[in-house]
Amino acid sequence: MGSSGFQVGRDMPDLTGYVAIVTGGKFPIFCSMIYLNAYIIPYVSGNSGIGNETALQLALRHACVYIASRSSARVEEAIAKMKESAKKVSDLDLHFLPLDLQDLESVKKAANQFMQRESRLDMLICNAGVRTMSEFVDHSHASSEADNTYFLQIMAVPFELTVDGYEKQWQTCYLGHHALFLSLLPVLQSTATASAVENRVRVVMVSSDAGILMGPKVLNYDDPNMTSAKGPLASWSVTTNLQAADPSFVGTFIRLLVKFAPTTMSIPDGARTTLFCATSAEAPRYSGQYFVPFGKVDSKAEKWINDKAAVDKLWNMSNKALEKAGIIETI
Repeated sequence: MGSSGFQVGRDMPDLTGYVAIVTGGKFPIFCSMIYLNAYIIPYVSGNSGIGNETALQLALRHACVYIASRSSARVEEAIAKMKESAKKVSDLDLHFLPLDLQDLESVKKAANQFMQRESRLDMLICNAGVRTMSEFVDHSHASSEADNTYFLQIMAVPFELTVDGYEKQWQTCYLGHHALFLSLLPVLQSTATASAVENRVRVVMVSSDAGILMGPKVLNYDDPNMTSAKGPLASWSVTTNLQAADPSFVGTFIRLLVKFAPTTMSIPDGARTTLFCATSAEAPRYSGQYFVPFGKVDSKAEKWINDKAAVDKLWNMSNKALEKAGIIETI
């Protein structure tokens, strides 16, 4: 199911009048999920690499794109480079949106700031993650497309709590995005209602095979920070959530795995699946599914999709955390 032959240059439509938010860092995207049954658009890392490519391709087709990030300087530099690389297209409509997913108050503020500036949101692309900076290889300025490969270093980061008291990966990769989505839901819904084009508005949540393959049974609902290991890993005494500081065999194995397991995907190819979910007329037929390159529906996520009790439990737990933080009202 889905489309394995999606080509950006051939298949992406004109996006005049669309408004998009793209968030994230520098690592590549190789699987995406449409999250809402009817409407919304994806977000991807906007500073360089895949995010840069996603934002650029949307802007080249005349969408107004907000790049959500902590660093104004880095985003403005990225925007300048995108405009320089697209000399044939005048006036790329690109903007910086201050956002720190490790601070829930910043997430709420970013959503409010966006809704004060714009009356619609057609695309929300959630791709941001956290990784070890020192061991990340960035070839975003490589001389050829073939050189644009990455070494992933997402899991092996030192254990650290955010200002909200949550483990850094948990909040950056999941809870912060959940807060952003809910905070922007009013404008997403109003845009969908006002749109004459069915399925125009979309949300794309970018994930990884690792989290999907594990499934909901290993999630520690009582302690999402994983201050102590649970489930099948308990006997390994992994007390740091497979972080870089973990001295156990599993911690060492994970660090070696993410250090020496490169992807062979170019930056343009890395963005293709997200762009398929965000813009293809075919994608909404498989709303709520898990996509792999390049726009193919994969069955890996079925253990999540088919477990309504687990999904509801995670949804309610997440909303309670956001209610406690004053980010959302009681739902």
